[in-house]
Amino acid sequence: MTAGQDHFQWKERFALGDERLDTEHRYFFHLINELYLAIEAQRGEQVLAALYAALRGYTEIHFRDEEAYLAKVGYPELQQQILEHGRFLQHLKEMPMAAPGAQAALAFMRDWLIEHILGSDQEFVRWHQGRGSRANP
Repeated sequence: MTAGQDHFQWKERFALGDERLDTEHRYFFHLINELYLAIEAQRGEQVLAALYAALRGYTEIHFRDEEAYLAKVGYPELQQQILEHGRFLQHLKEMPMAAPGAQAALAFMRDWLIEHILGSDQEFVRWHQGRGSRANP
């Protein structure tokens, strides 16, 4: 992989059709890429710590926003989403951001995000679409 190339690229199949949620998910990809590039460039512990803190903080904000939206539209699987988010946050807080564990942490984050978006989040989209106009908050 060359400098400036994304470690993890947004693909249209990740889109949920909700502009706010899709924008937030794209920003997740951006933060993971920034962290990846910093690790590859060996930019130092302070830079990595700052990027990692930004990623953790953003994760908490996004999960709060997503859960509030799911609650607002009455999504019946909200508790499952909350559990998944909580487990991810716990893993994130325990992850090493120094070599060699940082690469494994990035792989976990990337894989979890893909699985979550294509799994649980897409299930919400199917449920939401099935409700039609009744689901518009």
